[in-house]
Amino acid sequence: MLRKAFKEKPAEAGRVELLGRVLHTVRRGIVAKAMIEPRMGRSVFDQRKKRVGNIADIFGPAKTPYVLIKPATGMSQKDQSDLIGSNVFMEGKHGRGQAR
Repeated sequence: MLRKAFKEKPAEAGRVELLGRVLHTVRRGIVAKAMIEPRMGRSVFDQRKKRVGNIADIFGPAKTPYVLIKPATGMSQKDQSDLIGSNVFMEGKHGRGQAR
């Protein structure tokens, strides 16, 4: 019983930092303009700390990069479109796989 409750608990963001603002959606995912240095594979969250997806690609100029966010499983096209113009947050510096 306890195990079932644990599995149903939504993924929560621990330590997050502002990644940037969502510009638009594309067939492959969500495009955002980064305000900080993005890291491949990091989890991305919305303002309610709901997981949006992972950083799948970084492109554009090095000083002001853009990121492609691969949407989380089950995220509808409407949910992705609702993010346009809002801020998204990246898993913090001490995320999974990072030295402390």
